[in-house]
Amino acid sequence: MLKTQAVKNVQTTQHDLKTKPYNKPTDHSDISEDHYTGDLAEVHECNAVLSDGHNQLDMQRQEIDYKLQELAAQNGKVAELERMLLELKEHEQRNTELLETLMDNLQQNGHDIHQSNDANQHVANIEERVIEKYTPVCSCGVLSTEISTLRLSYLQSGGNDPQILAHLQHLLDAAIKLETQAGKAPLPKTKRQRDNRRYMSRELVSTELENQRLEEEIMKLEFRKRTSRTTPHCNIRLRSRQYDKNKIAS
Repeated sequence: MLKTQAVKNVQTTQHDLKTKPYNKPTDHSDISEDHYTGDLAEVHECNAVLSDGHNQLDMQRQEIDYKLQELAAQNGKVAELERMLLELKEHEQRNTELLETLMDNLQQNGHDIHQSNDANQHVANIEERVIEKYTPVCSCGVLSTEISTLRLSYLQSGGNDPQILAHLQHLLDAAIKLETQAGKAPLPKTKRQRDNRRYMSRELVSTELENQRLEEEIMKLEFRKRTSRTTPHCNIRLRSRQYDKNKIAS
């Protein structure tokens, strides 16, 4: 506001000096030296105000240019950030697609491996069943032969109960042991040997009873399976009561 008023005063003074008629003084006393000095001082003051105004305007112009440059730099940074974000999104999308492809390949490989393992396990189970079905029959004695034959018939008829198979194997081992000990008994007989014979006879009777019980269980299993599949019926009957008594007595 002060600058504007000073500029107006300078302009008014200059206009008055231009329009005021100049009368050549006839006497130095007619010119007011004080008035002229005041006008000159006012002109100098106006020029100083104008110069200060120009300087301030120049400073404002420089500040505006600086802010414009900062704004342009910020716009450039924003554009750079937008470009980097776009590249990151593209990179993330490529990684996602690659990850999905890898997951599909892993799932396919896992499925193939699972199928291969199932096929190998199936073949192994078939081979195991074939080996079990063709287990050789022991022929150490009458009882062991019948137990071995019973076990083979049970396997060939489709039986696969681990407990029954383990019990049959236990009976077979016991029968083989008793038959082996009976075949190695020396002569002549003593009281201790006769006691051993009676003990072995009790063991044979116990084995015979357990053998009969297992035979009944196997017959029941075969009867239940006959409705769903056709298998040869195990018609083997154990003849433990016809055990070779002459061999035991010898």
